[in-house]
Amino acid sequence: MRKTSYLFVVAALALALAPGCGKKKDEAPGGAEPRGAPEAGDTPAGDPGKAGAAAAPKPEEKPAPPPASFKGKARVINLLVDRDGKAHTIDVWAKRSFTHGPVRLAQNVAPGTASDWFGVPEGSPVTFVAAGADSDAESVGGLSAPGEGETRTVTLTLNDAGEPTSGQTSFEPTPPAAGKGLVVLEAGAFQGHAEAFTPLLGAWGFSFKVGDGKGCREGRQPGLNLGGTSYVDYEVDPGQVTFTLHKGDDYTCAQPAVYTITLDVAADSSHMVHVYTPDAKGITHLVLPITF
Repeated sequence: MRKTSYLFVVAALALALAPGCGKKKDEAPGGAEPRGAPEAGDTPAGDPGKAGAAAAPKPEEKPAPPPASFKGKARVINLLVDRDGKAHTIDVWAKRSFTHGPVRLAQNVAPGTASDWFGVPEGSPVTFVAAGADSDAESVGGLSAPGEGETRTVTLTLNDAGEPTSGQTSFEPTPPAAGKGLVVLEAGAFQGHAEAFTPLLGAWGFSFKVGDGKGCREGRQPGLNLGGTSYVDYEVDPGQVTFTLHKGDDYTCAQPAVYTITLDVAADSSHMVHVYTPDAKGITHLVLPITF
């Protein structure tokens, strides 16, 4: 009996000392730290599409569009100013198409200016981006490409929701009578700043009455206010011409003008005057020739 008890004790001791006995299942041999689940983002290098993987090489860019594919004539007028007064300089790109890569059409179009005229590659959408960005950057506007022989002007402004917008007017002016001059006024840029300008411009915040320093000026479209999507056109005698801008509800233009525009108009000339805010506070204007 004593011999049997001795053997049982020895056997039990041997089992207790055997490797792996008595360890928890997540303990590593040799007393190393437990091996748990991998940390988030701890993925093997080179595993495609996962953190830590090397970036896949970009596909080779398509060739630039050939000169023969550029159609029509377009430009952008940059009047984009945020509600906090920040103005934006932009670049214009034709984006990549099914057959060709992107190409920059206009560069560093400053606030309050118009780009040079440019043609557009056939089949390439046009986007406006922050100056220095590439064609894949966030767009602040764009235009539909003109066809062969077409001319297109787009104005970049802030809409009434406070977002950038670019639009082409359907207004088509007609030339002045012989010996007269034509002046067209537009002020659509104030739609995005109506709240800020209500104290100055009255109830609507984006509408003006147009005067001549003595009373309200009658144009080709009698009674039409300047502002919003309205273009007002005036056939005038050559020489120095003054346009006074008044609150939209000043129906006699008797109150002091909020802004005055003075132009030297030549006979048989035509000009578009874009009235806008450069800083969400003041008023200024840009004069561009109209070609027929």
